[in-house]
Amino acid sequence: MYKIVFFFVFVLVSGITLYINGNELEQQNKISLYDTMYDGKIPVISISTISLSFGDVAVSEKSVPQTIIISNVGKAPLQISSIKVPTEFLISGTNPPISIFPNQSIHYQVTFAPVKLGEKSGKIIISSNDLTYPTIAIDVSGNSVEKTVLGIPSTTIPTPTQSTESTPSRGCLIATATFGSELAPQVQQLRELRDNTLLKTSSGSTFMTGFNTFYYSFSPAVADWEKQNPAFREIVKVTITPLISTLSILNYVDINSETEMLGYGIGIILLNIGMYFVAPVIVIMRLKSMKSGDFKCQW
Repeated sequence: MYKIVFFFVFVLVSGITLYINGNELEQQNKISLYDTMYDGKIPVISISTISLSFGDVAVSEKSVPQTIIISNVGKAPLQISSIKVPTEFLISGTNPPISIFPNQSIHYQVTFAPVKLGEKSGKIIISSNDLTYPTIAIDVSGNSVEKTVLGIPSTTIPTPTQSTESTPSRGCLIATATFGSELAPQVQQLRELRDNTLLKTSSGSTFMTGFNTFYYSFSPAVADWEKQNPAFREIVKVTITPLISTLSILNYVDINSETEMLGYGIGIILLNIGMYFVAPVIVIMRLKSMKSGDFKCQW
């Protein structure tokens, strides 16, 4: 009985030893091949990063590209046979197969281009003739979020040359923080202005694109301050209420051409410049003039 058990243990251990020795022999054969071809020199791959995170990117848009640098720190040419990229991520650069000579590098640009909402992740797989790491994986991730126009939730964002697509938004930051809800009348008024007036014309759509870039450069910070400081929220409310009132004018006029849109738009802009800049300057100058007059009389 003991002899039988010993025999099976001996066979098992021998099999494992042969497997390990076989793998070592195969690796040694590969190295020997490079020894013959490149006088003992082998390629060694080096990657600039093992992960890329693209953060929030609006659906149907593209992120800012990020760079992957593949270098050969070995002594023989490195052969990149393939680079596989997960869905909704794009890569640009020299298409494999490609050779990288010792002490040289190649650059690739990776972009996140989501087509559906939600978090996305995957791996970029790089295959090469590196003997130690023939396959390297780079983790990539991003979050596809809703698109915005004027900082207001959007169900459609048409452009002059494209058909309307369903494009939800990140939400109105300042208006929501100021009035407490996206369903507040002031926010709905802005939404109607955007959907029913501004986006009906090419000039209005162009204005929205530029305004969106400007708006989101500061609105997150303002919204956070409003949430933390009720007094500041009231100041913002008093400040933006006249602006919303002047914009509401566009909801009550018929705009049937680009010329009319430009005319009304310029008029609204000039009106707000007058309210927020010219009028305060006139009042300050008037007060200074009155104080100067009183001083002379007393003297």
